[in-house]
Amino acid sequence: SSFHIRWSTLTPDHIVPDITKALADAADRIDAVCRTDRGRMNFENTFLAFEEALVPLNEAWGRVSHLDSVCNSPALREAYNEMLPKVSEFFARLYLNESLWDLFKTYSGTPEAAKLTGVQRRFFEETMADFRASGAELPEAKKKRFEEVEAELAQITQKFSENVLDSTNAWQLIITDAARLKGLPQSAIEAAKADAAAKPADARRSYEEC
Repeated sequence: SSFHIRWSTLTPDHIVPDITKALADAADRIDAVCRTDRGRMNFENTFLAFEEALVPLNEAWGRVSHLDSVCNSPALREAYNEMLPKVSEFFARLYLNESLWDLFKTYSGTPEAAKLTGVQRRFFEETMADFRASGAELPEAKKKRFEEVEAELAQITQKFSENVLDSTNAWQLIITDAARLKGLPQSAIEAAKADAAAKPADARRSYEEC
């Protein structure tokens, strides 16, 4: 089943080439959506096609982002940060794509769009709202600035996450009074001692006293 992900194959050296290809493929699919005949529009070849065009990229980048969150390493961090500006730029420009926005606005005025119900209606409304909130109707000069701000925000957010992770990893609680461990099972104490064995000598001595 495609649900099962072979995480062992998602190594840092694969990230740059794989995400680069995913970006290129997504761009091609979006271009195809933009070329949709305005006289033959329907929900499937506009909004649904838009969603499906992004599935491979969203899944690939989502896995990389998840791995960066739970299994961070210098090599993974470097590869992630190399691709982050490119992915951020892609999505910022996606919502500023005039041809795509024209397609959606044109379809929104059709009788079929007016009759959408249920999940389709919800997706239609949310997508239109997302585009407006992401600058689709801004003047050209402001669109450029919006794109710059989005890219900067993505990088700042990632750096903040890295700082939090580094600070968390650097923190340690040194226990010198064994009484403070009262109530902990011996297995937990032994596990703490094992973790301390890889730490500086002062931490190691403190655990050994317990």
